[in-house]
Amino acid sequence: MGILDFYHPTEHLWQAAQAYGQTIPTRTPQQSLEQLRQRLPQGSVLGISKELGHLLKYRSTPAAAKPTLKRVQRDLSTHRSHLQYRQFKHLGVPIGSGMVESACKWLITQRFMGTGMRSSEPGFNHLLHLRVAWVKGRFDSLFADCPLTPSLYSPNR
Repeated sequence: MGILDFYHPTEHLWQAAQAYGQTIPTRTPQQSLEQLRQRLPQGSVLGISKELGHLLKYRSTPAAAKPTLKRVQRDLSTHRSHLQYRQFKHLGVPIGSGMVESACKWLITQRFMGTGMRSSEPGFNHLLHLRVAWVKGRFDSLFADCPLTPSLYSPNR
């Protein structure tokens, strides 16, 4: 199951809302964005896409706004299966990327990007494998075939 985090399509909706604001002078881009954004978690991706399609057909829609509206409509249609937030929430699947970003910060940034630390990309990649093994509790199994004296064993034992 692929999920696009909620922030990603919201960025695209903001671009559409700015173009949308050029089409409907009684509404600010912020109001347009809020209206579109509220519909997204309800599973209204198809409805939003259709609304953008209607705007493209209006004669009052400025020519400068049409490429943005077309692109956002196409992106929503292309990724519709990854934007089923209502279904994802029903399944208990998080729709934001906060947990993943937090895990990356804890796993990588905290260990490899401290004050005064430097490393090359190849060195970082080698150490990352060791860091992941340590976190998963599999560090000792990496060296199972290497005879070690008791004083060299990991403190995890």
